[in-house]
Amino acid sequence: MIFFLVIIGILYIFSFCSFNERVSTFNKEHVSTLKGVMAISIVAFHLFYQTDDWLFMFSSWGAPIVSMFYFISGYGLALNYRAKGNEYLSHFFKHRIWESLILPFLLVWVVNRIISGNISMSLLDELIKLLMYGETTLPYSWYVFSILLFYILFYMIASKKNVVIISFLCVFLYIALTVSLSYERCWYISALAFPLGIFYCKYEERICALWNVPVKYYVTVPLCLLLTAACVISKNEFCYLFAYIFIPIVIVCLCAKIQIYNRNIQWISNVSYEIYLCQGVSMILLRGNYFFVKSDFLYIIATFVLTLFMAYCIKKTCILLVNKH
Repeated sequence: MIFFLVIIGILYIFSFCSFNERVSTFNKEHVSTLKGVMAISIVAFHLFYQTDDWLFMFSSWGAPIVSMFYFISGYGLALNYRAKGNEYLSHFFKHRIWESLILPFLLVWVVNRIISGNISMSLLDELIKLLMYGETTLPYSWYVFSILLFYILFYMIASKKNVVIISFLCVFLYIALTVSLSYERCWYISALAFPLGIFYCKYEERICALWNVPVKYYVTVPLCLLLTAACVISKNEFCYLFAYIFIPIVIVCLCAKIQIYNRNIQWISNVSYEIYLCQGVSMILLRGNYFFVKSDFLYIIATFVLTLFMAYCIKKTCILLVNKH
């Protein structure tokens, strides 16, 4: 977490270079760069637990990164609905759920079943494990099922007047359910960032107007970091839920003053979801029953290369399948 805070601190200092400039809204350039950086960072986070301290600086990055993925998802859905209205919902299941979420997942899921030797595993058993225990056969794919639920939730409530309040209440219900079923912590700890994204989209103009007052802007980051620290120090799981609300606020606040767009990372951003899906498969291939890379350094490099290659192939395959129909 120290490395994460150092980066935040550096960006905060850079924000003073544009002290008198007006803040900008959260835009595609911000999202593109963040998604690329986060995709690489989440792979590094998972690799940390399989290597001897090579990636120690990423040891606490998991939940903050997932909270930003949730935030961007909530914000993106709300922004598209605001721009297109009910027309956006008319093709929602086809474009947003089937083509963007489910199809890539199914392709990687099949590949994983083949290489892990679970091709004959009962689908019913897999479904029971998922529903009863939150266990997935494709590594780290819990996020897919979680965000799928949130997408469906958004579809159901998007046109409601109190969409923000309803989204928070529904996610609290989701958290209560996953906790009661003893799902792993990752299922719920960052979940409130999704309705936060919807909230931010709805009130972005007011928030930006607030941040256009320099004193109010420059107090936001340290205040949110202090509140995050208070939540962490409390050692209370309920407080931790709110810690991962403050982190997206910090990042969005910094983006409002700093232009972080980088063209070189655009192509990684385009396959960020596929990277998330493929990382576990790469790790199984490189350190599995038939092949094992002993060197941690080579394993890390090979995992990144193979994951990026697989993600690109999955993306292209999905495009071909969608265009074919």
